[in-house]
Amino acid sequence: MDNITRRKEILAALKKHGKVNTIELAEKMNVSPMTIRRDFTKFAQEGLITVEYGGAILKEGYLFEDSMVTKQDQYPEEKARIAQKCAEYIKEGDSVYLDAGTTVCEIAKQIRDRRNLIVVTHSLLVANALAHSPGIKVIMMPGEYREFSMAYMGELTNSYITRFHIDKTFLGVEGIDLKNGVTVPDIIDGASKRTLAEHSDKVICVADSSKIGKTTFFKICEVEDLQILVTDKGISEKAKEELISSGLNLQIV
Repeated sequence: MDNITRRKEILAALKKHGKVNTIELAEKMNVSPMTIRRDFTKFAQEGLITVEYGGAILKEGYLFEDSMVTKQDQYPEEKARIAQKCAEYIKEGDSVYLDAGTTVCEIAKQIRDRRNLIVVTHSLLVANALAHSPGIKVIMMPGEYREFSMAYMGELTNSYITRFHIDKTFLGVEGIDLKNGVTVPDIIDGASKRTLAEHSDKVICVADSSKIGKTTFFKICEVEDLQILVTDKGISEKAKEELISSGLNLQIV
């Protein structure tokens, strides 16, 4: 079992049971207890768990967020449809910012054969998806690399974002609620997204329907600050009516 698969299974066990035992995980995954402890250390550094004698406990509350490797397996069909719709908004000559996130990364895959585009990003996933796209100029933001998000973030990242004038930003989020706004669980990630929203002509939010009506820890902006929201057909009729009534351009795919 490779490192990514093992860590995904550990996270899944933590989400299901709330706590896990080091020896039991080591035996189940056929690795040494030391390997499991190293995985615990990584999760603890990201603020996801508390390491205790013999195991680890999941930290409860809004600050827990699935890792990027875990998110890649969630709602793949919905994300693909959302990405296809978003690609329609990208025109030749555009300057585009692609945020960190698995749905946004799918947009990068949709446009990699395009020509005459500038794509700015702080996401390693996005940069890798466009690594062999000669028609696209990719500009990578500097910052502190965060393995959990597979992106560069922090004050340096935000400072560089303000130097660019972006035509269209595609923003990935964890919660969209008319009362509580557009939110994410992580403060550092949220600060980058807020900076993006403030320095773009058009903010297009991408979110599968599981995010609609949900509120997490850090507020990026109000729903009314978005120009377009692209989501999937799983959105409830009530949420659909409320968002449309608010004046938001809601696209359902």
